[in-house]
Amino acid sequence: MDRDCMDRAMKDVDENGYDTRLCRLCRKLLTRMKRIDEEANYGYHTLEEKVMDVVIKAGDEIGYITDHTEYFRTFMHQDEKTRLKGMITRARELDDQARAVRLTIRIKKLILTERRDSFALRNFGLLKSPADWAGEKFLTLSRDKLREGMMQYTEEPIHSSLTVIQDPVLAKSAPALLGSVQQFMDMKEDKVGEELVNHGLMTPDHRDEIMCQIIKQITGNPNVGSVERGWTLLAACVVTFPPSAGFENYFEVYLEDFAPSKAFAAGLQNVLYLGAKQSFHQKEFLRINELMQTRINEYAESLPQGIPSYADLEEPFVWEDEDIQFKRMAPRPSGHEEQRTDPMTQSFMKKKSPWKEIFDEGSGMIYYWNEVTQESQWEKPADLKYALTTAPGVRI
Repeated sequence: MDRDCMDRAMKDVDENGYDTRLCRLCRKLLTRMKRIDEEANYGYHTLEEKVMDVVIKAGDEIGYITDHTEYFRTFMHQDEKTRLKGMITRARELDDQARAVRLTIRIKKLILTERRDSFALRNFGLLKSPADWAGEKFLTLSRDKLREGMMQYTEEPIHSSLTVIQDPVLAKSAPALLGSVQQFMDMKEDKVGEELVNHGLMTPDHRDEIMCQIIKQITGNPNVGSVERGWTLLAACVVTFPPSAGFENYFEVYLEDFAPSKAFAAGLQNVLYLGAKQSFHQKEFLRINELMQTRINEYAESLPQGIPSYADLEEPFVWEDEDIQFKRMAPRPSGHEEQRTDPMTQSFMKKKSPWKEIFDEGSGMIYYWNEVTQESQWEKPADLKYALTTAPGVRI
């Protein structure tokens, strides 16, 4: 398209012999290009993935190539970890620490996924090997059984700590902690659970040991109620204090693989980045799920409000002149026959959902925005899967 034509089109002047339809198309193109430039400037400033992706696609759609679009194309072509590192650097430059943390968590999850087997609990360096642990019991006639049951449920006391503890005093007192774990899981008294959690809070060198002992008592436990109490106790630990830096990856993989809900791993992320609680009270066992969700919400990104600024660029660009409509009449049925559409089909075809599906770059999740009520929510609306719509981002 001739650039002079496009420039004159923006002046909205009808000259003699000038194709005004072409002017309107030129004006639309220039408006589109301006919007691409606006979002590209913002995307270059923040390096937000979704913005860069939308700008690239909108530019390709009309053949509009700029330094920004080519930079985005190169940036997005990198492997995910390299992209995330670049975005973390930019977030820190903008002093957006919350976004930097969220992106850091994404990198960590990638690494844990790639090396999942390496972070199996049995590979934790400070967890004693079953042979070494069993060998620490001087008098026994069943060392093989002892070795096999190191990380399995037991009703008996243990002779030595499950983890390597450097302080000899703390190492000597660690086996007695299992008695508190057993009492709580046997539903005897919540007070003993409160004391155990607060002991872990005040004694960092016992934290990994307490968590491993709870895991031991959950594993292979035939009593469903006892297992539920075990997870409640572990949840209390998760929301109250972090594990050691050396244990956190192994513990996170264990929670992702075995915990009854994803809230456990999310709660762990919260306490790792926001720090420990001041204390834990036994009454909190009764609302442990609520407490965990509260801790997660303290750290989680706020739900985005409204439609993102780039939503118009997700709408396909229409090359035809919108002012000219071509209609073709359907042939009338012969005789007295009439073509009818089933009322249920008519109702279905007319249905259009006000909800739009939008990707939130910060969390890497999809959320839903209602263009009528202006509401935002994470859960997918029930009517969205049945709606016929041309709204940007909506999947049918």
